[in-house]
Parts: sequence; C-alpha cells; structure tokens
Amino acid sequence: MRTSSTACLALLPLLVGCTVVDAPESIEELVVFGFEHFDDEASYLEAMGENLFPRIDEHLDELAEGYHVDQLDEGHLAAAGVESPDVVSIIGALGAAHYTHGREGALCGVIYPDKGEIFDNYLAYDLDDDGNLDCFLAGECDRYETTVAQTVVVPVLGEATQTVRRDFRWIRPRGADPFVVARSLAPDPIEFNTTVMEVDQQYALVVMVPHGDGTRRVETFWVEARVLGVDVPEYFAVTTAVAERQEQADRIDEWLDDGGGC
Repeated sequence: MRTSSTACLALLPLLVGCTVVDAPESIEELVVFGFEHFDDEASYLEAMGENLFPRIDEHLDELAEGYHVDQLDEGHLAAAGVESPDVVSIIGALGAAHYTHGREGALCGVIYPDKGEIFDNYLAYDLDDDGNLDCFLAGECDRYETTVAQTVVVPVLGEATQTVRRDFRWIRPRGADPFVVARSLAPDPIEFNTTVMEVDQQYALVVMVPHGDGTRRVETFWVEARVLGVDVPEYFAVTTAVAERQEQADRIDEWLDDGGGC
C-alpha cells in the first residue's frame, strides 16, 4: 500500500489546485520518482521524502556498500529534459553520508562556488548560475539553478573534465523539517586525459536532511561507464562514487571547523 503525502491533506478544506501524491514505497522506486518529478510541484518531493527517510534508517548498513538502484529508464530521463536518452548500459547505486554540521553549513560547503578552497583535486570549476546563490542559502529562494564546467583529478583515472547541470530545491513539508533536493544531469561523455575509463553519461539525485545535530546526505548515482582493459565488478564506478561521498562530507566539515563558510 502506498503512502500519500500529508502536505495537501492537512489543508483539504482549503485545497485549490493542490496535488495529493501517491509515492512508491521501495528505496529504488523512490529515488527514481524524485529524479523524474524534480521539476514538478513540491508535493511530489515531499511525498518522496516522507517515504524515503524511514527506509534509509532501515538500510544504513547496505547503503555503506552502495545500494543498487537500476530502474532509471528513458521516460525518467526525458522528463528531466535529456534528449534522445539511452539507458541500456546505465547502472546506479545509492549511499548515505553524514555531516557533523547542520543543514545550512553543509549546504554551504556543497554549493560553495570556489571548490578549490575546499578540495585539493579541483583544477577548474567554472560556475554559471541564476544569481540566486545567497538567496537560496538564506532560504529565501526556493530554487538555485547552475551549470558547471569542471576538471577534477581522479585517483588512477587522471584528469576528468565534464559539464554538469545541477539544480537545487528547498522542500518544506508541513509539520516536518525542511530539506534540500538536488538533481545533476551530465548526458555528455566525460573527457579523461588517460585511457583507463570511459564515462558516457552520469546523473545524480541528492537529498540533504537534518539528522541529529548534523545533516544526512542521501545520494544516488546513475552512470554509463566502462573501465578499459581491466576486469572489474560491474558496479565498480557507482560504488566507488558512493564510498567517496563520506570523504567529501568529512572535508567540508573540516573546512567549516577551520572557519570556512558562505
């Protein structure tokens, strides 16, 4: 049985054009649902969070290894604006990371435009945004839209250059803590300066929600990738990305502890 979002039900007598959403129940379906409906009414993402957060608690041990999520199809990518999508070879994994800092500090580190100040593996990070950075961080704007051209140094793989469309939304459920959802779209191949790996396309859905005194980051990656000339497990690329997220969260916490911030 599916659970409906309570955001609209609480206001049932006043409903005018408000959509009551039935979200799926499994973790895999929920993150795909959030990816597909990222641009729709906030009630879709409220319903996703309502069902997703309890299930994350139930599966934390599995998330540490990378929880497999493969149900991203052409329709989901088309809904996100990806032209002529091909998902034959896309695989996905979901993981969770924890920041010791609260949501605002952690979000600052994730969105901060001078990535080289936080991470030593960024060679370039050219940000084109909608001008709402400060407004979004202050919680006064519901959306923040960006396109990033970046070059990072990846262990073993060398320099990786790609362009990513990355958008953020505040979601404010009635009677629950606000949380942030971000979606990344990189439908074009990554350019490597080595011939170790090929990545033809890459997508992500990130949810950042208060957890205790800190912040939990739930992130799903979908990638079409091949390691060349080496026999590695099928999920090597996505599970490696999942494992690296806690290291990145730790680095942001260190940066904030050292006086960094927005």
